[in-house]
Amino acid sequence: MFVLVFVMSATACSRAFSQPSGDSAPSKFAVSVGLGAGIHSAPFLVDYMNAFRPSQTSERLDEFSSMLELFITPEYRIQPEWSVALEYSMLIKTQTVGGGPYSAGSEFAYNVHMPTAMVRYVVSDPAFYLKFGGGLGYHLATLQQTLYSYGVDERFTANGVGVKLEAVGNTKFDETLYGSIGVDMRWDFLGTFKNASGAEAFERATNTTARMQFFSISLKFGVMFQL
Repeated sequence: MFVLVFVMSATACSRAFSQPSGDSAPSKFAVSVGLGAGIHSAPFLVDYMNAFRPSQTSERLDEFSSMLELFITPEYRIQPEWSVALEYSMLIKTQTVGGGPYSAGSEFAYNVHMPTAMVRYVVSDPAFYLKFGGGLGYHLATLQQTLYSYGVDERFTANGVGVKLEAVGNTKFDETLYGSIGVDMRWDFLGTFKNASGAEAFERATNTTARMQFFSISLKFGVMFQL
């Protein structure tokens, strides 16, 4: 899907350079909201959660797994071909390890708050926009771990830098409302999870520490309101 979007976008770019832009209006402000779904790989965190399996024969969690993402993105057109945006999005995921007739199991719920400052190149047409961009931000992850067998319920946080690349298409419904579909890739490097007292999330038996470093690809749907 990602490759297909870029191939279609490259064709549109070539058309835009070969003829005048269809959008000569002054800079405009817009807000997009929506929901995304995709896959992500957080290998260090997965290793940590797998350390809480009730036995070595228990099924391991996969490195790649699904996730949900919510987003809201204010955007400002500084020129007909360029815009700046400040996206706030949140990755949401819950994993259960073990559990069954002989084990209470463990549950790990984590989310990542991902404010990201972006620059976008805009290809305009009277009926749609195509946007290609990227940016970075300082992100915050929280991990709520519940170890039912031990009666433990703890919260940890990690923070660090995240980078994003994206391609977005907006289809016009009326003068102010557009549909939105996009695809993005992220690389986040948020470090080790620590609790309020500074202690790391650590599993002693396997000497495993929880770190939040992940790669994700997501497909996003929503609406854009243009003012």
